[in-house]
Amino acid sequence: MSKKLALLLSSLLIALLLAEVGLRLSGYDINSHPHWKFHPRLGWVVDPQKSGLDSVQPSGFRHSALTVPKPQGVRRLLVLGDSFGLGTAFAYAQTFPGLLQERLSQTSGHSWQVVNLSVDDWGSAQQLIALQEFGLAHEPDVVVLQAFPFNDLCNNERLLAFTCSLQDLHRPYFVLDKGQLELTRLHPWRNALTSRLRLFGLLENSLDRRQGGPELEGIENPDQVMRSFFQENARRQGFEYEGAVYAVVPHELQPPRIRRSWQLTEAIYARISELLKEKNIPLLALVVPFSFTFEGQQWDELQRLIPAPMIPDADSRRLEPFLKGLGAAVVPIRRLIETSGRPPGDFFISAQDGHFGVYGHARVAEWILDELLRQGVARQR
Repeated sequence: MSKKLALLLSSLLIALLLAEVGLRLSGYDINSHPHWKFHPRLGWVVDPQKSGLDSVQPSGFRHSALTVPKPQGVRRLLVLGDSFGLGTAFAYAQTFPGLLQERLSQTSGHSWQVVNLSVDDWGSAQQLIALQEFGLAHEPDVVVLQAFPFNDLCNNERLLAFTCSLQDLHRPYFVLDKGQLELTRLHPWRNALTSRLRLFGLLENSLDRRQGGPELEGIENPDQVMRSFFQENARRQGFEYEGAVYAVVPHELQPPRIRRSWQLTEAIYARISELLKEKNIPLLALVVPFSFTFEGQQWDELQRLIPAPMIPDADSRRLEPFLKGLGAAVVPIRRLIETSGRPPGDFFISAQDGHFGVYGHARVAEWILDELLRQGVARQR
């Protein structure tokens, strides 16, 4: 009997081993998103082959080919961002990181390179980890932090999982423990197995779909299905709408989890600032205003769904002074758009895709360059 059991267990082990090898040889990726690839520490980065984007390096980041250490005589600007910094709708040369590399070199007379650590759907935790594990090794002379509180608040708080993203199973999180940031995951032990075993990742993805994740492939209205999924999860947690929208609700009227997420988000930015101050690297920050990414009618529709008043500039009004208090130079995107003489919609692709358009990327690059010159980080020849 013991020999039969041993033979059975050995056969099962060999079958599992062969299945694991087969999955690895097939190129199976734990992250099922069609444009990303799984990363054990960051959750995901851009896939150079599947994304269809130019200038994506094997590391999964979109910038020109770079070397470590930094070549002599070269200056580097590092961008920590999300989909606004990645610029999926355009060639890299048309995005504000790509434009900055060209304009910095033309304006200053120095050779500048841009390290663009921006990946869509990233939260602030991923920005901090990317800075620690990749960014500082590139020896940046200045860091640009691009924030979008609308998504960042629900991406940063583990208790708000699946209220604005489908990727929270893979996402790294921080929690505050006695004032210190501690790294964790939504399911720490499962993530540890997923990072090491493709077979477990396949099983977990299957279970995750069965537990209510929407199937978007082949659906005519995937955005509507996804939004309904987020709203359903938000209601389970006591919100009237997706948790992200509460970024523009006055602080005293925000649900406790949103207030905790603000605290956590600010702690992450404070840690980014500390790391840069330790190396005497200037920090420049820009806050993308959520309300400008929507048309007025959509804003009114959102307001009818939320039982608290929405203030269009509540996110930037809170975050910009906080970042200034950390010693960062802030590019006031909202104010600059308001005083530009052009309607906010000119800066964004559309109300359906509220990311920067070509004009928006160009102006943001111009505003960042102006601030770098004002701060003396770059000098005009």
